[in-house]
Amino acid sequence: MVLDEGGELRIPTPETALRQLVERRDPEASPAAPAVAVLTQLFEPRPQAELDALAQSLVRLAADTGYPFGVRFDARSALIRAVVPEEGVPYEPAFDLLVGLYERHMVGLAGDETNDPIAAIYTRSQAADFDESMPSGPRASSDLYAIYLADPEGRGLDYLLAAMEAAGPPASREAGKASTWCVVNDIIYGEAKFDGASTDAALRTLPVDSATYHDLCGLMGSIPRGYPPRRPGR
Repeated sequence: MVLDEGGELRIPTPETALRQLVERRDPEASPAAPAVAVLTQLFEPRPQAELDALAQSLVRLAADTGYPFGVRFDARSALIRAVVPEEGVPYEPAFDLLVGLYERHMVGLAGDETNDPIAAIYTRSQAADFDESMPSGPRASSDLYAIYLADPEGRGLDYLLAAMEAAGPPASREAGKASTWCVVNDIIYGEAKFDGASTDAALRTLPVDSATYHDLCGLMGSIPRGYPPRRPGR
């Protein structure tokens, strides 16, 4: 629900949902929740064209660095939460829109030197003539994380595993600091730990041997050898 001009709570519309996300008129309410409610038709059905227009507005907000980080974060969060909502009707196109946010920044980055777009971003960022308007490694990693969160047991996981396989493992731990391979493993391991899994249980969620992860990435702290290797049983 959103506050109207008179301070009364109303069912959100696409317009008022965007206003709450951008302007935060109701500081007590979740900025993203009204947009999620509209996209999932929680309160009332809406024409597909209205839903699609709202979703495209969220994509633009998420990608526009002219907005504060919080606005961009909440716009993307609304899309994530609309894919597999706790209530309402899933807004299926949101997953492909999240993929598009990632891919529009990755197109053309991987080339002859590497099949890994995140590694390519890092390499270019070291150049003297680096253009600050180019996509950043953290932004690319964040976009991959959003894809995973949208459907961590289905399409999201499948997409990350495909991205990891396409990029291939880094040549060394130093190269692993900026590699899609390590980013994917960090996301999967980190989310398991965030959900309360023990180190052993979290390492079992890895799509690669845990010793290999430790040797090539080493970004999650010191992980002792000897934890059981695990590959996706899918």
